[in-house]
Amino acid sequence: MYLRNIACKSFKLNTFINSKEFNLASECMESLYLGELVKYDTGKFAKVNIVLHEKLLKKHEYPKIPLKDLTKEQRQERMKNNEYYHTNQIEKQIDVVSIHRSFDFAAWNKETKKDKKELILNEIHASMLFLSKELLWNTTPLENVFDTCAASGFENNWIIKKLKIKSSPNRKYKAGIYAEFDIDEFRFFAVVYDKLGNLIKKESIYIEKGRNFVNNAFSIINGKTKWKGNDFSLTDENNELLGEISISDSIAHRIVNS
Repeated sequence: MYLRNIACKSFKLNTFINSKEFNLASECMESLYLGELVKYDTGKFAKVNIVLHEKLLKKHEYPKIPLKDLTKEQRQERMKNNEYYHTNQIEKQIDVVSIHRSFDFAAWNKETKKDKKELILNEIHASMLFLSKELLWNTTPLENVFDTCAASGFENNWIIKKLKIKSSPNRKYKAGIYAEFDIDEFRFFAVVYDKLGNLIKKESIYIEKGRNFVNNAFSIINGKTKWKGNDFSLTDENNELLGEISISDSIAHRIVNS
């Protein structure tokens, strides 16, 4: 089975950061890393969960009594004391495999945006390498993934193929939508080419922010683009106009969601 999803998330008990905000921030790096793993065979597992904890026991410190032999109250107490999991503990459930690791959230929260992305990617890569050795996956495809992501400056940008490149009515231009997936926003640009395929314009057309920016952005990816004369517009999947640019001048009309 090929890997279809990677999720790098904060464990729910976290005192240093808002877990939801961290989980949203990690999605752009999950997407970037997974995009470099083309048809990566993970046996019976389609998804990898990477669960990050503020504090985690080393394996040799882990209590000897199995969880299945504990009462509900004892389980809750172990959870409260960060004694429920140990470093690099692996859990398997049908087609999902999870790995538990410790992470310095306090330090991460003080970093620049670029360094935050690098730290998340480090955890994803280290987790994948550990799992590949423990579960006997092929390690070769993983060897250059981190370097490839780093070479991009940890930027997750691409032309949205689903919103196909379209020719203008006069056939002079072609335009499409370019996406920049960041840790706190999703930026959309109209990119316009001449007949020879030369980029002649790249203009911001829409920015998605807020607590649901990832889900809302994918609603936009399922939207539509349209030419009307020299104007090129973007609508979401409900056909609501999000932004428009004009090829006849340098002014871009856009709506920014705050």
